[in-house]
This record gives sequence, structure tokens and C-alpha cells, in this order.
Amino acid sequence: MSDDTATPLSGEPAKPPLSNGVKGAILLLVTMGLILVAGFIFVLVVVVKRSHQPAEQTAGFAGRFGVTDIHVAPGDTVKSVTMADDRIAIQVGSDKNQEIIIVSPKTGQEIGRIRLRPLSDLASREVAPPQEGN
Repeated sequence: MSDDTATPLSGEPAKPPLSNGVKGAILLLVTMGLILVAGFIFVLVVVVKRSHQPAEQTAGFAGRFGVTDIHVAPGDTVKSVTMADDRIAIQVGSDKNQEIIIVSPKTGQEIGRIRLRPLSDLASREVAPPQEGN
């Protein structure tokens, strides 16, 4: 009777079985390689997907939104322009009324208006300086 498992046919010595530590290291190496390949594929898919989508039209604070019309009443003039956070405040007015126009710096669109009205006729009248000699 011959024992086929005792000695290899080619005459090479038998390889010892792998220890648990070596098996774990091989499994870890294969797993990390698969994660690395999956990461490269994910990045490639995202780059290709973004290159085929049209770019969103976003404007920065440099006024790249083009020309936008902000309507003011005839005779009104710009008193001041202030920028804070995500808003541009434009104060316009004449002797009779005042308004603050709120504009988005990203889109150039008017967000809203604030009308400044006097509380009474007394507040809207000019106070004459006191006359001397009385």
C-alpha cells in the first residue's frame, strides 16, 4: 500500500500548515486591498458624474450675477449702501419718504423693502431754529 499523503510526488518537502496569525494577516491584507480598490472606483465615479453635470450658476460677492434692476420712485436718491451677512441694504429716499431695499448679493434679486414713515406730522416737520432777540 502506498500512502499518497505522506510525501509529495515531485520530491519537494511538504509545506507546513499556515498558523492562525499568518491566515489573519493574509485576510487583513486582502480586505484592505479590496477597500482601496472600492475607494478608487468610488472617486472615479464621482469625478465622471460631476464632469457630466452642468455647473450650477452661483455668484460670489464680486457681483457676478449680471445686471439687476432695482426700482425706486422718481425723485428718490441713494442715501447709503451697507453690506452685512448675506444682505445688501440700500437706503433710498427723498424729502417725503425713505426706504431701505434689501438685496441678495448672490443673486442680485430684491428680497424686500422697509418703508420708513414718520410717526406723526410733528416728526416730519422741520424744526425752525430759535430766533434771537425774543
